[in-house]
Amino acid sequence: LMALALSVRTGPVFVLGGILAWPLLWPGAALGQRLRWIMAAGAAIAAGAVLAWVWTYFLYSGDNMPGANFAFTLYGLAHGGLSWTAFYEQFDLEGMSQGAQAALAYREAFAQIQAHPATFVEGMWSFTQRYLTYSFLYVPYLFRTRIIWLFWIGLAACAWRWRAPQARLLMLLLAATAATAPIIFWSPDAY
Repeated sequence: LMALALSVRTGPVFVLGGILAWPLLWPGAALGQRLRWIMAAGAAIAAGAVLAWVWTYFLYSGDNMPGANFAFTLYGLAHGGLSWTAFYEQFDLEGMSQGAQAALAYREAFAQIQAHPATFVEGMWSFTQRYLTYSFLYVPYLFRTRIIWLFWIGLAACAWRWRAPQARLLMLLLAATAATAPIIFWSPDAY
């Protein structure tokens, strides 16, 4: 379900990788047990991705593609933190389907990252700062303070119970979600 949901809109895309990496944090687990988890989780994630592709293909008559939204975000991040709309300003897309536009955006983003990786890091950093600045923009101060305190209490509880597999999973998913904060914040004016 997460794989299907994350294909609909740009979101914490590293969470799926975090789920696959969880067995690496199992102390004393047998290799076979770790591999079974990775294979089962990988099959579930692949099934969600295939279902998303089939659903998108039939729903949009093949003009769209799963992950298309992420392509434009990645293009902006690769160019130092530009808005996702920058892609549309750079290219003449007359007559191209959204799937073809997304494929072009991915190609251009990966080429930019390979040629200028520092620019990509700059884009990720700038969007992370914006994400932190605007995360609680419309949340009342009293409620915001409670949320932040609950977050720190939960983080401390997970760190305290690090030996519990569920605590390690929660910490891993928190790190994966934090790593994708700049991707969630897909535009300079996304707040």
